[in-house]
Amino acid sequence: MKLFYILAILLCIATNGLAQTPWKLPFPIDTATRKISYQAVVPVSHLPAHLLYERAKAWHAKVQEPATRIPLLEDKAAGLFIAKRVAMIHDHRFSYTVAIECHDGQYEYLFTDFYFLYPRTETPVSGGRVFVAFPKEIPLLDITQQPASLTPKGEVRPNIRRLLAEAHEVFTALISDLQHNMAY
Repeated sequence: MKLFYILAILLCIATNGLAQTPWKLPFPIDTATRKISYQAVVPVSHLPAHLLYERAKAWHAKVQEPATRIPLLEDKAAGLFIAKRVAMIHDHRFSYTVAIECHDGQYEYLFTDFYFLYPRTETPVSGGRVFVAFPKEIPLLDITQQPASLTPKGEVRPNIRRLLAEAHEVFTALISDLQHNMAY
């Protein structure tokens, strides 16, 4: 019987220790910039830079919403393509920047500058027209510091944790889609 009590106490201690494990952000953080940063150099030995560049542009045009399809920088000679993009996760919008640099036999991608787009409401203006304000951008890393994202104990709310985990899954799926389109 004493063995049963000892095992029960050890089980309670082990369970309590697991419950106090701090939650970590699911995103890769660049140590130099302290920003969320997905990046890699991908070898594609059989493809020239100009073809990789065209595939990067085609990938961007295929996935984007028409309203946000305009790239920030297109430099075919340098093989550099940079664009601002928006991802929808449930009814939440996230913006981020994609940079793709193409060379013969390889390309490098960088997904960074992630923001949560907090919607603003429409504001009526005199004359019956409606003025729609641009969304407020909150750096994605700062979401976990917003008062509405925290419990009274100061912990990140479970729904925010799930949203950020799903955002990470969406971003990695976008990277997989890019890699697939660049290789074929």
